[in-house]
Amino acid sequence: MAPKICALAEKYQNVLFLQVDVEDMKTVAREYEVRAMPTFVLMQNGEEDKRVVGGNVWELEQWLKATPGAPSAPTHGLVCNADK
Repeated sequence: MAPKICALAEKYQNVLFLQVDVEDMKTVAREYEVRAMPTFVLMQNGEEDKRVVGGNVWELEQWLKATPGAPSAPTHGLVCNADK
């Protein structure tokens, strides 16, 4: 999973990709209600826009392509917990 996410991060360099270890950052996991791994929380302008639970890289990329400004706006981000 991680190599595929790294490929997306390289392709969409203006999007902030974060990996959160839910064991080390339990507060963040609780705040974003992460119940399964991997969970991807797709943010736009500081708000959750979409959530992908599971390793559906195609769905993640579709969001990146379809979200206005996502490839160029630093206010967009993808918070993820992907296995290493």
